[in-house]
Amino acid sequence: GQGGLLDVKVHPDFANNQAIYISYSKPNNNKESNTAVMMAKLVNDELVEQKIIMDAKPYTNKRHHFGSRIEFDKEGYLYVTIGDRASRDENPQDLSKYPGKIHRFNADGSIPADNPFVDTEGAIPSIWSYGHRNPQGLVFDEATNTMWETEHAPRGS
Repeated sequence: GQGGLLDVKVHPDFANNQAIYISYSKPNNNKESNTAVMMAKLVNDELVEQKIIMDAKPYTNKRHHFGSRIEFDKEGYLYVTIGDRASRDENPQDLSKYPGKIHRFNADGSIPADNPFVDTEGAIPSIWSYGHRNPQGLVFDEATNTMWETEHAPRGS
């Protein structure tokens, strides 16, 4: 399908901390998968101190719309896009599910206290934006720190 290695991003201060972030399709034992994000340090061409900071459940046997772009804003927050996992009428609007969202983390993988749904019962606290189909482009305008995101659009009108 559309899975595999999805994105790789080095920390803005990589020269000092060797931090790297990798998103990929993560399989389980039932031949299902989801989108996961690992942070690690790249030391002597080896990934060490590996830590999964997001395991975007639920797993599904659908093989497309993993999404997944990783980007930092100028304040050092980490953003990760997750596609709807081919459930566009279910996942993007459901705040209890990871797919169909843009998630925001601190660089260490923790959740910022001011995320919009951090205090919403039943919501995943890393959600920054929801209602997305398959976000595959993400960039911040450095001058304004404005997020620009692009995604697959539906066929037809």
